[in-house]
Amino acid sequence: MTNKVIAMIIGQNCEQTIEMCLESVKDADTIIYCDGGSTDGTLDYLDKKGFCWRVWKNNSWEVRTKSGNEVFVQDYGIIIENKWDPKDKQMNGKQRNFYLDYLKKNYLNEWCIVLDADEVLEDFGIQKMRQFIDTQSEIDNVLVSPRIHHFVGDLGHEDATRELHYVPNRLFKITKTLSYPLGAHPVLKGAEKMGRIDIHIWHFRECLGVFNTNKKHIDNWKKSEMHSKGYLMWWYYTMLFGSYPKKSVYYGDIPSPIKRRFEI
Repeated sequence: MTNKVIAMIIGQNCEQTIEMCLESVKDADTIIYCDGGSTDGTLDYLDKKGFCWRVWKNNSWEVRTKSGNEVFVQDYGIIIENKWDPKDKQMNGKQRNFYLDYLKKNYLNEWCIVLDADEVLEDFGIQKMRQFIDTQSEIDNVLVSPRIHHFVGDLGHEDATRELHYVPNRLFKITKTLSYPLGAHPVLKGAEKMGRIDIHIWHFRECLGVFNTNKKHIDNWKKSEMHSKGYLMWWYYTMLFGSYPKKSVYYGDIPSPIKRRFEI
């Protein structure tokens, strides 16, 4: 029997990336999004995709639509919410323990992959996980670290501070012993066996400017009368992949307001 894969996504105000993130895990058996209190279009998008809320009430998780009405839905697209407190230094650990508690109550002994909402799983990543999980079916305590690529600046460059980057313990079997420590960058603990896997996650955090590039390209394509379509495509791809001609700037020439803004 094939093991189930639960995709847990954690985020807030992630309308730029949530569609890609969801698409990359569409083959999971269940997708759960843990929201920190989004005020942009994230929740509207999930609502249109058919996601329903799970609300903790009377010692159980009840299903609600965005309007608050109780509904019966298939257990596939789920939203759970725990308001993020930016002043709380332990909030990251608290948020992750919040979704971990939900997983323990509803999916004990299933497998889970955790993604931040600005991360995208590689093509066929869920299928690769299933193949790996089938080899681990008799092992209860397993924490696995996938490969991760951090885009830097654009889609043509990634973090090279290490030859290979792994994100700790993002793939795991859901057991009662698991927990996250409280802190800024908590790593899941509570299992004996730990290892690495050649499944790749792509992270957008250091290149969010590509979304502005995309928006500008769409606007230029519709409105520009100065440049040819060929030039517009050349500009777009060279900006996306970091190959647009450029040279170094001497920081001493940069105006003081810019230096103050970026604490140079």
